[in-house]
Amino acid sequence: MMELILFYFYATMALYSSLMVIGVKNPVHSVLFLILSFISVSCLLFLLRIEFLSLLFIIIYVGAIGVLFLFVVIFL
Repeated sequence: MMELILFYFYATMALYSSLMVIGVKNPVHSVLFLILSFISVSCLLFLLRIEFLSLLFIIIYVGAIGVLFLFVVIFL
């Protein structure tokens, strides 16, 4: 039962944050919502017991691509 509640919570958070990526006007906030979306999808994969792919999402997408986007947006 707790897994189902967590699944719906992270799915809702992923949907909301992905809609906010394209809906917010500030590009820095958009990148931060993108990072939140990556983390919530990673938590969904962890709940589905796909731990390796979940850790890859956190390391590659959040650690590299998200921070790179944030750096470029702040730099410009």
